[in-house]
Amino acid sequence: MKTLGSSKVFFLVLALAIRSCSSEGFLTWNVQIVNGLSGGNTLFLHCKSEDNDLGIHNLAVGAKFSWDFTPNVWGTTLYWCYLRNNEEHKWFDAFLSQSDDGYNGFARSCNYKTCTWIARDDGIYLRNIPNKSDDFVHKWEPGQ
Repeated sequence: MKTLGSSKVFFLVLALAIRSCSSEGFLTWNVQIVNGLSGGNTLFLHCKSEDNDLGIHNLAVGAKFSWDFTPNVWGTTLYWCYLRNNEEHKWFDAFLSQSDDGYNGFARSCNYKTCTWIARDDGIYLRNIPNKSDDFVHKWEPGQ
């Protein structure tokens, strides 16, 4: 009778554990972009990762765009977005697994499941779920 080597058993168990966690939603994240602009201004957005282009969207005031995903096991998942508000715009990281982002990390602010970004007239905010606040993160840049 053949036996599996210890490294093969380890990787088999690891693969099953990851699949189990993913299928039960333990590793699933949700990112949302909300148009919180005033004056009826439409928010243009285009979000993507290295592997997924989420398309171009135009959001009416109060509308949101969201997506769900499971970060990769290497901790390198990155989604970035381009937002435009009339004559102002901003590129930013909407989700980064290994976060040294200077605004307390996505995981802590987003409460380990949902990240909500709100575009307002003065810039882009990240909802801090544990603190029940919206934290200013990015200022709009002039031009397109």
